[in-house]
Amino acid sequence: MIKNILLTILLLSLTLVFIACGEDNTKTNPNNTNINNNGSSNQSSNLTSNNSDDNIESVDKKYEDPYTAPISSEILNAYKSKISEIGSKRGGDIKYDLIFLDDDNIPELVVTELGMRTALYTYVDGKVVYAMDDEEELGFSFGAGGNPGYDYLPRENVIKNFTQESMGLVIYTNYYKLDEKSHKIVKSNEKDLYETHYNDANGNGKPDGNELSKYVEEAKCFYGDEQISQVEFNYKQILGKYVEMAGTKSSSEILKLLEK
Repeated sequence: MIKNILLTILLLSLTLVFIACGEDNTKTNPNNTNINNNGSSNQSSNLTSNNSDDNIESVDKKYEDPYTAPISSEILNAYKSKISEIGSKRGGDIKYDLIFLDDDNIPELVVTELGMRTALYTYVDGKVVYAMDDEEELGFSFGAGGNPGYDYLPRENVIKNFTQESMGLVIYTNYYKLDEKSHKIVKSNEKDLYETHYNDANGNGKPDGNELSKYVEEAKCFYGDEQISQVEFNYKQILGKYVEMAGTKSSSEILKLLEK
């Protein structure tokens, strides 16, 4: 009888220990996965979240590279002809690239004369169209006068440029876009957006005389002729991950890439 009672007590003890261990195992695991109150794992929900992010990212970047995107042979051949034409007409160190400036899945052609100018072409109704206003088709100038060049937001139709005047005492922030109707690059901001770093003692709205010799750290911000706060100035900026808008490939390199 006593032996049976002791055996029963032993079995009950082992059962309690097993249950306790089981409870601990539901709270932690070797992968340090957190367990919710309902018994489900946070790890699976995190994986779902990460996979969703990856899917979104892959969609965003699906056709980010124009050289792997499904572009029609008509567009590619038109750009190849334009590149050959530019190469035969212009000297200097010319570089080319295709970019997606806007989101119509038709790439734009960037033509850069290194350290001097960047021009942009687009494809409209079966032909390559120059997207700027100068008749010589030389494009935006840069590299002098405090103009470092141009950047763009891929597929968002935004081009950004900084221009400095008077040795950095006046800094302009310019935004441009490709107009859907005219197929020309136009300014996005209606008025000049700029900041000044000088004390305009004579009130003539430009740095001159002794004003040129002293840089003022705290900027005054303007939209056109109206002085605005730093908060308003920042609000008018178009933020994003900008990419340099410049050609990087020789004519032979890009023509080879366009052979699909």
